[in-house]
Amino acid sequence: MIFSNEPDQIELERIMTQPPFYRPRGHGKYVTKKLLPDKESCNCGYCLYADRKKKCTLTKCPYIEERITAGGVSRTEALIESVRGIHNAAFRKRFNCVLMKREEGEMHGFRGEIHRSVFLKAIKKISPDNKAALSALYLLTADGILWKQVSRFVNGSHISFEKIRIMNSTTDTYALFCVAKDFSLGTKHISLAEVADEDIIREEIFLLICWAMLLRRYGYNASLFRYEPNTVEMGKSNPCV
Repeated sequence: MIFSNEPDQIELERIMTQPPFYRPRGHGKYVTKKLLPDKESCNCGYCLYADRKKKCTLTKCPYIEERITAGGVSRTEALIESVRGIHNAAFRKRFNCVLMKREEGEMHGFRGEIHRSVFLKAIKKISPDNKAALSALYLLTADGILWKQVSRFVNGSHISFEKIRIMNSTTDTYALFCVAKDFSLGTKHISLAEVADEDIIREEIFLLICWAMLLRRYGYNASLFRYEPNTVEMGKSNPCV
């Protein structure tokens, strides 16, 4: 209903009768650049859910994905978040036991320096958003013998699993290959119960699979996935050769 005949009054009345936060067509927001969170902006002290002591009042952080992307969490906390949705009792028990035995400095994102360099070379042409390919390549490059057999079937983000035939494989090699295939294709060649079985999967391989779960869910972050050779026993050779 119009109560005035004056043009400026009619315009004012039209604005007053519009729904709240109404934006006319052609007046929307334009996003020209994606703003990625950094470590400083993800500081828990700035969070609305932090108390006066800058401690979180929630049981689960609602911004954990942004904090992991920005590298604002510890490696232990990132791994815990990556398996939060898994409710298999055997898997949870073994995961907690592994975390209790290892300190933060022992939570290496890679099996060794060779694993890190081979993986980074393999993902050069892969989009950071292709988390399935990232997690699969992470596992395939963790074992030198396995990578030598599958590398020729890798073309960028595409892995021709149907053409791969693993020869002379160990239990570790076969487990890494099966989990990589499951992450990439969504198949179920290996179950959580088998991953949690200490007689089948060694602790080192179990932890690699957990890191791959972190990759599959949140993508690659260089600050979390790193390797410090000075924190491990130098006499041990890296199996990824």
